Amino acid sequence: MRHNKNRTKLGRTAEHRNALMRNLLTSLIMEKKIKTTLPKAKVLKAYADKFLARVRTADLAAKKKAFSILTEKSAGKELFENIIPNLPEHKSGFIKILHAGIRKGDAAELAIVQIILGKEFKKPAAPTVKKEKLPAGKAKTKKEEQPETTTVSE
Repeated sequence: MRHNKNRTKLGRTAEHRNALMRNLLTSLIMEKKIKTTLPKAKVLKAYADKFLARVRTADLAAKKKAFSILTEKSAGKELFENIIPNLPEHKSGFIKILHAGIRKGDAAELAIVQIILGKEFKKPAAPTVKKEKLPAGKAKTKKEEQPETTTVSE
C-alpha cells in the first residue's frame, strides 16, 4: 500500500535529492534570492522553513546542525551574522515564492525563492490624510466659482 508516500521525488534518488536541497539552501542563504523551477521551489520552501526554524536559536547545537547541512562555511557565517538576527518573530513562513514566468527552452515554470527578513515582513503604516471641511453653509456653488462678467452699455 502507498500510505504516507506524499514526498515530491523530483525524479531523483534520495541521495541526489538531499544534495540538491542542500545546494539550493546554501545558494539561497548566500544570495537571499534564487531562481529555480516551481517544483524545486516548493520543496525548497518546506526544507528551508524547517531548517531556519531549527537553527534560529543560534546556540552551539543549532550552529553544528547548520554547518552540517550547508555546503559552504561562508554560508553558515552569513546565516548567523545577517539572516538569523533579522528573521521575523514567528515560527515559520520565512520563505516566499514568486512566479517568474516560463523558461524558453523547455517551457518549465520558473519561480523566485526569497528569504523574508523582519524589516521586509512588516508593512509600513499608510499615512492618514485628513480632508479639510468647510463650515456649514459655506459650500461653494457653481455660480461662485465662475468669474463674473461685466457688460458695458453704450
